[in-house]
Amino acid sequence: MKLFYSLLLFISPFIADAQMSIDNVAFNTDGAANPFLDKAPKEWVKEQDQIDGHVPHSKLVKMQNATGAMISFLHDSCFSTTDFTPVWHGEYAIGRFGVQCRSEDRRGRLTIMSNDISPLLRYLTVNGKEFAGIRPSSGLQENYPYFEYEEEDHARTIYWLITPDSTRLPYIRITRKEYLQEARAELLDKKNSIIADIKTKTPIRSAAVQEAEKKAAIDELNNNYSGADLQVRQRLFAKEYHTDEEYLKLSIEKATAALDRTIHLMDSLSARSTAADLDKPAMVSVEAANFSAFEDNQADRNMLVKINPAYYANTGSDRPLLFLVSWSYDPAGADASNIDHQVRENIDFRQLKALLSK
Repeated sequence: MKLFYSLLLFISPFIADAQMSIDNVAFNTDGAANPFLDKAPKEWVKEQDQIDGHVPHSKLVKMQNATGAMISFLHDSCFSTTDFTPVWHGEYAIGRFGVQCRSEDRRGRLTIMSNDISPLLRYLTVNGKEFAGIRPSSGLQENYPYFEYEEEDHARTIYWLITPDSTRLPYIRITRKEYLQEARAELLDKKNSIIADIKTKTPIRSAAVQEAEKKAAIDELNNNYSGADLQVRQRLFAKEYHTDEEYLKLSIEKATAALDRTIHLMDSLSARSTAADLDKPAMVSVEAANFSAFEDNQADRNMLVKINPAYYANTGSDRPLLFLVSWSYDPAGADASNIDHQVRENIDFRQLKALLSK
């Protein structure tokens, strides 16, 4: 017993020192938490999922398994070294599914959606056909095209298009040649419609009726005026008088002059351009009637495309054929630049590509 107490008295100072060392690791001398200790990570907050329409249960389960993999991908890649703790939910519909993660203050948002590139598109109708417009990609990251925009509210948004094969895209570009053909056909239809409308509103009377009216007008001048005054009025009448046929022609020319100028421009471009130039993508963002040139050098240029039906031909309602990843943030937000840098540097698309159908 004496030996036990002797040992206790011997080691008690060391126990006290050890306790003080532990306390000093956990807290600074002023009581603040020690920066060398990792703070317990906050849990991601799960919102209620959004389900659009009726999705069969078996397909919904497959989609939910895929979105779970997406969340793991985000947690382990782009958000692994940031203090960004998002609120997230899944989104499900026939033919597409994905996840949306947002910051609590809603200034940052990252979305992954399958089989849907509509956020990239701006639509333009040409000759009754709906063409989609897409701004050319800003570059490649891991061989995947990305598109970076500044929105009207000054938010910055970047999209990455993830496909199994970077050379096979879900859209087909419209060439200059195809655009000029379609746009010219639209303007000719519009011109013919204007002409037909003017003709219905401008009846052509017989030559005898028109001649009798002209003679009556001249007789009225001769009866009411004389001398120099009559001569002036006769010259004005001769200058301004038109037969019904002449008036119709002038009305048509005036109403279609702008269309004729644009049609002439399109014809000139088609005739003067080389085959290689006509095969270039058509950069157009305005209606055909307002076309003045291809917009290759504009900052906000719009490349006309059409959806490639063959790309989606074999899709099932639960099969991803592509992913569109978008990251949007407010540059004025706290730590926005740091989080943006971490997202761009750490995002790894290999796990997403593994989810795509082969």
